[in-house]
Amino acid sequence: MGTKLLKRNRFTMSSFEPVVSNYQYSTVRLFQRPHKIIATDFEASWDERHDALGDIAYLSLHLLAKIRPTPKLTPYVAMHPPRELLDKPLLWDLIVIVDGKGHLLGRLASIVAKQLLNGQKVVVVRCEALNISGEFFRSKRTLYHLYPASDSCCIALARIGGLDLKYHAYLRKMTRFNPTRGGPFHFRAPSRIFYKAIRGMIPHKTARGAAALERLKVFEGVPPPYDKKKKMVVPQALRVLRLQPGRKYCTVGRLSHEVGWKYQDVVARLEERRKAKGAAYYERKRVAARQIADAKKTAAGKSQASKKLAALGY
Repeated sequence: MGTKLLKRNRFTMSSFEPVVSNYQYSTVRLFQRPHKIIATDFEASWDERHDALGDIAYLSLHLLAKIRPTPKLTPYVAMHPPRELLDKPLLWDLIVIVDGKGHLLGRLASIVAKQLLNGQKVVVVRCEALNISGEFFRSKRTLYHLYPASDSCCIALARIGGLDLKYHAYLRKMTRFNPTRGGPFHFRAPSRIFYKAIRGMIPHKTARGAAALERLKVFEGVPPPYDKKKKMVVPQALRVLRLQPGRKYCTVGRLSHEVGWKYQDVVARLEERRKAKGAAYYERKRVAARQIADAKKTAAGKSQASKKLAALGY
């Protein structure tokens, strides 16, 4: 059993760059087993151990270049793994498609962010149907408390209120010297609002965080080819399971439309067209399944008659 001290640095993997450990040095022990190698980092956190374990188990040459094999670990086994290991697909090579309808924005963003950092590729569709807890409208009294009556936009914003009021307060935050250069840049589209929520939960200024964001795709509606693929839900983020009955909520699509998103009608029209095509496909599939069932029953009856004729010599 060999022990090797590794400096804290980033090693490039297939699509992301995890950090080995939070410490200056970390102890990585290699245990040789038949047909595979397992690495354990006792000082690193669980997530970092999971990243290193998955990558070493599938024998990434970049990591093996950092860790020199011990005398019991033959270089031939390290550089020429069995085919069953190479043919096995990685978990993060599979794309998970999440239907955003009925999910709470913050809860879904936190779960998606964690999966992205773990190496999972995620696609979120129908971002305009995401929910935010809290009523959309709020009294004008709160609005006048935030925006003085002398403000020119106060009368226009007083008709909106609610979460839209919070978003307008967010829109007013800008750099004093040059807002066009210094930001912050405010997104209006539902997909970009959700994207920014995820970005705030990821160290996006590091190589690891930037690589994690590259694994994310967000869309309004369900564009091709995701309209014909299986979609998932996240029970930990569903509104019907997280919010108490009777609690008020709003949709991100309505909020975006109030603050300047111009494609609500376009997305709604495309969604109606997609649902009509899906309903027609489901009807054809149901008819075909019924015909197949009838054909199987007919074939079963004919097979019994054939057996009786064969017993009589015909």
